[in-house]
Amino acid sequence: MAPINHTDVHLQVPLFMAFLVMYMVTFLGYFGITVLIRTDLHLHTPMYYFLSHLAFVDIYYSSIILPKITTSSPNHLHSSCSSHCSVQQLQ
Repeated sequence: MAPINHTDVHLQVPLFMAFLVMYMVTFLGYFGITVLIRTDLHLHTPMYYFLSHLAFVDIYYSSIILPKITTSSPNHLHSSCSSHCSVQQLQ
């Protein structure tokens, strides 16, 4: 495991706060859509039914992906991206 640089420690808090704000906006927006569709009787049509399920899936995906991003360091993201990019170039 690579040693933590002094600049990485200073970047962790702003990056964490930025991802936390993005997650909260995403979660509250999709949760609001789901609650609105479930409570309003005029929105009980197939289109809004599928929209509420799409909002649920987006909540699920952002609940999985954003915590993984916040726990990864910038150096780890760069190294994994370069290894994935090199594999894609071989195909």
